[in-house]
Amino acid sequence: MKKYILSLFLLTSLISCSKKSAPIQENPKITTTVTTVASTTRFSLDGKLFNKITGEPIPMEDFAKMIKENPSIPLEKVYNKYGVPEKVFYHPNPPANFGKRDPELKPKVGEPFPEFVFQTVEGDEIESKKLNGQWILVRFDFFTNMMNKEDYAMLVDAIDQIPKSSKITTILCSLDTKENVIKELGKSSKKIELVSDGQGFSAKYQIGKFPTTMLIAPDQTLYKFLEKSEYQEIGSIIE
Repeated sequence: MKKYILSLFLLTSLISCSKKSAPIQENPKITTTVTTVASTTRFSLDGKLFNKITGEPIPMEDFAKMIKENPSIPLEKVYNKYGVPEKVFYHPNPPANFGKRDPELKPKVGEPFPEFVFQTVEGDEIESKKLNGQWILVRFDFFTNMMNKEDYAMLVDAIDQIPKSSKITTILCSLDTKENVIKELGKSSKKIELVSDGQGFSAKYQIGKFPTTMLIAPDQTLYKFLEKSEYQEIGSIIE
């Protein structure tokens, strides 16, 4: 019998918008199956899959049998600074709350913000280490045709009022595809860096609602979570 290697493409994106579908929040720890998928993030499990209880690696041949018996097998993904799973753990006996966002793992005000490297829709990398000493605003948002455009317009207006001399980098991390982000938001503001396919980052930072807007201080600690009523205060905060 010939050997074969299974490269499993886990779906880490949600749905495209149609009358037959409804918003489904991406599950950071288990495989989510939906009827209509807007986009997928592909990665190989080979060499990354481990048993959560024993810590032992799981060969792809064994996992092929496991996934055949249970397509919704409970998996926990550990994301690196690029928003890509670096390890995946199989839970033989997952807890009752398995797969739910954990508020305790969400970045906390006053604590160091976890390292990141975003890739913009233009192909540029934004690395947190290289932004030390300046303010960073990161907004996590939904699919472009489901996001709160009025709320986003208020943020754009506030950012555009900030002088160019101010040391602040603003990033929008969307769940949507690169093509949709460029089409729908590409002309919104030249001061906002656009990042697409952000499912991995939203899982990494345990984002439970969209939009979520965070302001990171020059020492790279999380300064605060911003509500839309506070957008106009950004300029005075970073002065």
